[in-house]
Amino acid sequence: MDSGWVHDELGYQRTRSPVIIRQSLIALKQQRVFLSLAQKGYQSGNTVLVDFDQDKLIIDRPLDLPKNITGSLIVQFRDKGNLQNRYQVRILSLTADSIITTLPQDFFQLQRRRQYRVGLPAGNVVSFTLEGEPCSGFFAKDISAGGMLIGHKKRQLEVNDRLENLVLEGIGRKGEALCISISQVVRIFQAEEIKRYFAGLLFSPTRQEEEALLKFVRKLELEQIRRLSAGG
Repeated sequence: MDSGWVHDELGYQRTRSPVIIRQSLIALKQQRVFLSLAQKGYQSGNTVLVDFDQDKLIIDRPLDLPKNITGSLIVQFRDKGNLQNRYQVRILSLTADSIITTLPQDFFQLQRRRQYRVGLPAGNVVSFTLEGEPCSGFFAKDISAGGMLIGHKKRQLEVNDRLENLVLEGIGRKGEALCISISQVVRIFQAEEIKRYFAGLLFSPTRQEEEALLKFVRKLELEQIRRLSAGG
C-alpha cells in the first residue's frame, strides 16, 4: 500500500497511508474540527467526528441529513492553513444521533491554493480596460485565486499588458460577476486547431477581491468534486 503522497488531478495530494489517515482522524476527534458531508444534491452544515475504530467512523448526524441517504459521502474539512481536505467514505448505517461510515482509504489534501485552477462554465464573458481602451469579446477558460486564462477569437494580447477593471460575467446567477482591479498578462499562446488566442493573467487583487475569488474558486472546486463522486 502506498505510504507517500501523490498528486491528484484536482490539485490535491493524496495518500493511502494508514498512519497518516489515523493521525488526521485523531486530530479531527480531539480538536473537534468542523466537518461537512457532501453527496450529489446535498451539502450538510457543520458536524463533528464523534469516534472511530479500525473499521468505521462515527459522525454526529446533521439535522438536515436525508432520512434515506445511502452510498458514498465526501467528508470535508479545513486544516490550520484553511486549505480543503477530504475523505471519501461509504455509509454503513444510520442511528438517531449518528451516521456510521467506512474508514477512509484515501486522504486528499489541497495544495498551493493560489495556483489551484478550476475550469469555468462555457458562455462566460470577460471585459476590461487596456491603456484606456474598453476591450470585450474575451472568455475565460479557467481561474484560480492568483490568475486566469482568457481567450479571444481574433485578438492577441501581449506579455506585460496591464489590464484594469477586469469583469468576469456569466458565471452563475444572473447579475453575478467577479471584478479585479489590476491584472497583468504573463504568458500568451495560440491554439491553432481551434483558432483561438490565449493569455495567462496574474491578478493583483485587493483584499476584498481576493476573498471573493477564494470563495468563488472553492465553490467551483466543490462542484467538481461532487461531479467526480457522482461519476464514480
